[in-house]
Amino acid sequence: MKVKKTVADSIVPAGSYLAAFIELSEHAFPEKEDGPYGPDDGLRWKWTFEIIDGPQSGKTTEMFTTRTLSQKSNAGKYYMRLASASIIPDEVDFATLYGIKCHVNVVARPGKDFTNCADFSKAPQ
Repeated sequence: MKVKKTVADSIVPAGSYLAAFIELSEHAFPEKEDGPYGPDDGLRWKWTFEIIDGPQSGKTTEMFTTRTLSQKSNAGKYYMRLASASIIPDEVDFATLYGIKCHVNVVARPGKDFTNCADFSKAPQ
C-alpha cells in the first residue's frame, strides 16, 4: 500500500502575502551550553503574522528573534520597521503595533515540514 505524507492544512505555502502583525510572544527552544555568543537560554520572541488576503487568508506564519531590543538586533530592526521609527524608545508596548499591515515573505525550510516568515516589509496602511 502506498501512502502520502500528511502535511498540515495550516501550513502557508512559500510565497509573498499581505498580512497583519497580530502577536509578539515568548517561545522556548532548547537551552544550549555553547551558543555562538556563549550560553543560550533558548528563549526567543515569536512574531506572528496573519494572512489577510487570498486563498491563504486566516492562516498564520511566524518568525523568531532573540529577545534583545537594540538598534542592531533583528528585534529592534523589526520594531522600527513596524513603528516607522528611527530610534527605539526606553519602553515599547508591542500591542500598539498589532494590526499593522505587512508584506511577508514565507519560505520553505529544506528538510523540514514547515514554512515560516523569512522577512517582511510594512505595507501602506
